[in-house]
Amino acid sequence: MKITKDFKFSFADPEAPEVSGETKPYRHFTLNPGEPLKDNTACPTVYENFMHGYNETEGKGNFLGYRPPVENGFGPYEWFSYEETLQKIKNFGSALLSEKIGLKPSDPIGIYSINRVEWVVTDYGANFNSIITVPLYDTLGLQALQYIINQVEMRVCCASLDKAKKLLANISSYPTLKILICYDKIDDDLKKMAEDASVEIYYFADLEKEGEENQKDFILPKNDTIGVICYTSGTTGNPKGALLSQDNIVSFSRAIQNLRDNDLFRYVTHEDIYLSYLPLAHVFERVVQNTVTYFGGQIGFYQGDTHKILDDVAALKPTLFASVPRLLNRIYDAVWDNINRKGGFTAWLFNFAYNSKKRGLKRGRNTHWLWDRIVFNNVRNKLGGNVKAIYSGSAPLSADVTDFLNICFSCDVQEGYGQTETCACLSLTDKWDMESGHVGGPQSPVEVKLRDIEDMGYLSTDKPYPRGEICVRGHSVFRGYYKNPELTKEVLDEDGWFRTGDIGIWDDHNRIAIIDRVKNIFKLAQGEYVAPEKIEEVYLKYPVVNQIFVHGESLESQLVGIVVPKKKEFIEYAVANGVDASLSYEEMCKDKNIIKKLVKDMDAHARSHNLKGFETIRNIYLEPKEFTEEENLLSPILKIKRGQALQKYRAIIRELYDELKRK
Repeated sequence: MKITKDFKFSFADPEAPEVSGETKPYRHFTLNPGEPLKDNTACPTVYENFMHGYNETEGKGNFLGYRPPVENGFGPYEWFSYEETLQKIKNFGSALLSEKIGLKPSDPIGIYSINRVEWVVTDYGANFNSIITVPLYDTLGLQALQYIINQVEMRVCCASLDKAKKLLANISSYPTLKILICYDKIDDDLKKMAEDASVEIYYFADLEKEGEENQKDFILPKNDTIGVICYTSGTTGNPKGALLSQDNIVSFSRAIQNLRDNDLFRYVTHEDIYLSYLPLAHVFERVVQNTVTYFGGQIGFYQGDTHKILDDVAALKPTLFASVPRLLNRIYDAVWDNINRKGGFTAWLFNFAYNSKKRGLKRGRNTHWLWDRIVFNNVRNKLGGNVKAIYSGSAPLSADVTDFLNICFSCDVQEGYGQTETCACLSLTDKWDMESGHVGGPQSPVEVKLRDIEDMGYLSTDKPYPRGEICVRGHSVFRGYYKNPELTKEVLDEDGWFRTGDIGIWDDHNRIAIIDRVKNIFKLAQGEYVAPEKIEEVYLKYPVVNQIFVHGESLESQLVGIVVPKKKEFIEYAVANGVDASLSYEEMCKDKNIIKKLVKDMDAHARSHNLKGFETIRNIYLEPKEFTEEENLLSPILKIKRGQALQKYRAIIRELYDELKRK
């Protein structure tokens, strides 16, 4: 398919009424004006979604793969077929309905573990019986865990051995929790902890056997049955539980089927292999897995250590790879650092081939008969050598990285946009569209409009492009926040429109480009509004910066930041600028002269990337330790948790402002 100058990926529905302060709803170009959005009639629940994949190979194809532990590591992947997995689901589902466990439709069950076979079997075993799963993030923190378990009045939770011990260590904080189902063999320590806490504990495999001996029919859900309460980690306050129906959960599969029917998405088959390492507790990973399942594909789980992902990639050789920008940025940085270190003819050839292919992107071509073989093959092999498609979600992907992935991997590179509340399904870039800087058009299960945000100057009447808050309505939009009608009313109106909090535009091809946030903005003392995430994205491109937290306040006229340097690059930078090479990395981070120099250089970088004066950082603190999920500074999708970061660095931020006033 050729993307012409006049091609439109969506259209403003002419049959929709005009509403002051809003654009008309935009729809996917394969729809007709006024017709119902693409629904899930043929596949209304996760049960039908699974069975669609099952039928692709009559149940015989590989479905779930894992690497069994061996001496000094993990062995090659072993697989359960769709048929074998369905039997495991029946067995475990029967155990959940047994008198011993005693769950009923609409009851909650927790899942607290990294991605693994048992996670998926639990999710399906519950959902095929209309039981609601409540995933618990590995890094939510104790207070948030307590809040969630108590809010849903959780009685049963499935967990890996380490997480089961964590739950039992704080059992007095959630008195409703009475049954733990452990995915791993129960050791003596766990058994004693459970006895002391008066909590029943069962081994997952034992319950499977009991369920096999006492089979029960599925209590299948309807399309409006709640399947998941998905808690967003939140940047401030308590987490919010998004109620996701069966219709929500499978809407992305329907969207991809529509794209595939129109040759806008590569033909996924039962031969495709997907590496699962992004947290299943997050909707992005869930909907990607649902889609792979829908087409009968294979899902291999990582060994549990993100630092060893490349080892799993080498063992699995996936054809489909989903990731988040921060991890893709690391690949980008590593490749360019390696090329720049080699220098000479190698760097010249790489850059020549890179620029040649970059020109090809403008013509809709990301392959080259020569360069792909002699220049980019080594890069491609970093992801196993078989990758046919890379999908990115959870945060905007920079244009440079999008081009890099197209050039170096010569595969489909598609960026999705959505939120927990839209079950990830809002927009997706097209496989034929290699222009970066946007997130595609609305998908077929939804329609999207822009709403005026007057105090920020974003209007639906702006020229040449309408601007405003992105609002979405359709099959993927959640049913509200659990036990929080007030907050639900703030974001979900009576006509079903969800306010995303993101500011977007409709570009020349009627694609969505995200340009700002309604939330996470500061109004500085001089009245200027500042979007920190946009600013952080610019500073993250500076060679010395690894992580950054930008902060501003209404009583201050300037921005300050907490910067985590790239250790190796920063040491080289510091020494090159006169810092004593014998100092430790931590000591260098405290050097006032190098901080002053870095602020100046970062300011020049920011202005070269078109940041305004009030958007530049005027003082920084160099933090030698990375922001981590373990310290509750990053969400599971590696976004800065601004509230927690502010709480940790509040005193330092105050000192940064005091230093500015003393100058």
